[in-house]
Amino acid sequence: MSNSTHGVERAVHGALDYGELERLNLRPWEVLDFSVNANPYGPSPRVREAVANAAIDRYPDRECLELRRAILDYELTTIDLPLGSIVCGNGAAELIWAIARAYLKPGLKTAIIGPTFGEYRVASLTAGATVVEFQAQATEGFQLDIAAVTACIRREQPSLVWLCNPNNPTGTWLGRQDVLELAETCQRAGAMFVVDEAYWRFVFPYEAYSAIELVDTTARLHSIVLRSLTKDFALAGLRLGYALATPDVAELLRAQLPAWNVNGIAQEAAIAALTDRTHLKTTLDRCGIVPHSVSPSLSVSPRARCATGSSYCSPCRRSYESSEDPHGARNSLDSREEHAGDGLVSHLRAG
Repeated sequence: MSNSTHGVERAVHGALDYGELERLNLRPWEVLDFSVNANPYGPSPRVREAVANAAIDRYPDRECLELRRAILDYELTTIDLPLGSIVCGNGAAELIWAIARAYLKPGLKTAIIGPTFGEYRVASLTAGATVVEFQAQATEGFQLDIAAVTACIRREQPSLVWLCNPNNPTGTWLGRQDVLELAETCQRAGAMFVVDEAYWRFVFPYEAYSAIELVDTTARLHSIVLRSLTKDFALAGLRLGYALATPDVAELLRAQLPAWNVNGIAQEAAIAALTDRTHLKTTLDRCGIVPHSVSPSLSVSPRARCATGSSYCSPCRRSYESSEDPHGARNSLDSREEHAGDGLVSHLRAG
């Protein structure tokens, strides 16, 4: 367990660092990037058509009405939620910051189940909250001790609890029973429970359970579920995500966002991607097969079920690969900073 209220930092993420590439005289297309998990087969052809035809001479729909309807029609077929339960954001990261602003302030605590995505911590610290972090252990394959986590929540009494499921960067997955136990513990502690399902579709074998059932108004559980539209639909450059919550909570989140926070091109691209279910299924099925055929030598926990088969190993060194290396610099980048925000500073993402 760790506490922190001082020295607000910036989260350090994967993906290409363009400043670093420039210093090494590299171009993005010369690099094989193993620091992110996203659909490697690219977006649907419908997306490119939608982007080409998007109106750029008028303001976008500030309410994202058509996009939210598409999310209801294509993403939320297993639950009956009103349109007002969906909040769209400029990536899930924007929504993380909106949640922190809405529910945290100086004098309040937030609990983070780590090691995990670094944006929860930074957004919480910026809001002035005290961060209490429960760390899963590498010796246990980063599997959570649910009894220990619930005991921590009861003891610390946080106002907000962050869970990434499946977890970034460890790839561990909590099933329905564990998530429900955490949600009920948060409810008794008076804490809002945030479940980030950005990588939900990258769980293989396919996992039907989703925490969106916690948002059902009849469940009376204080929960917010985050989803990304950039990983599975390969739209990372457009920045898109959405939050699901009861309408009153969703309205509170919307109040934390600027007008026109999702641009028109992104909205049109997302709608097009959502409608092409064949492309989504075909490419994700391929993602589930690839790790077993190209990386049998990697030592991956059998319980880590992310489709990309992400694993972490030492020594901490990542490689940029290109066809030429005149200065010997392309294989010398240390990745200790890359996962500092994840809490895995001595590990390398290998897949």
